[in-house]
Amino acid sequence: MTLRTSSAIQSASTRSRFAQRRGSFSRRDPWRPWTVAWLGACALAFGNAIIRQTLYEAHVGDLRAHQISTATLLGIFAVYVWMLHRRWPIETNQAALAVGAIWAMLTLAFEFGFGHWVVGQSWTELLEAYNVADGRVWVLVPIWTMIAPAIMRALQQPRRP
Repeated sequence: MTLRTSSAIQSASTRSRFAQRRGSFSRRDPWRPWTVAWLGACALAFGNAIIRQTLYEAHVGDLRAHQISTATLLGIFAVYVWMLHRRWPIETNQAALAVGAIWAMLTLAFEFGFGHWVVGQSWTELLEAYNVADGRVWVLVPIWTMIAPAIMRALQQPRRP
């Protein structure tokens, strides 16, 4: 009987630890689901770039396509972050800003790392996408990526009378 009780206690303890690990995808801890969700944002950005290159870049030119693509991606990210926040709400504004900062750093690291070492672009070429004086508005993407979780959190907060 003691062996059976001991097994039951161990099993309950194991279930409790599993529930705690599963709970990390809960409302209290946004880090794991939001960090994993950044990969979804990358997929959306890649899809947006493919659409730009295959559907309209040849018709509107490089600069205009860049601007359209940037605006489209900002809208797509807004919807994506809205849905993520509905699924995994971030409890504080500070945590939302921290998640956004991590997303922005991951985005910039990926963009420059992939662009330079995989695609073979020079650092100068990569930085050209951020030249607002030339009409390049890509700088809005990391900025929006950084503030979007806090904005969507604020928009989804219940209104107080």
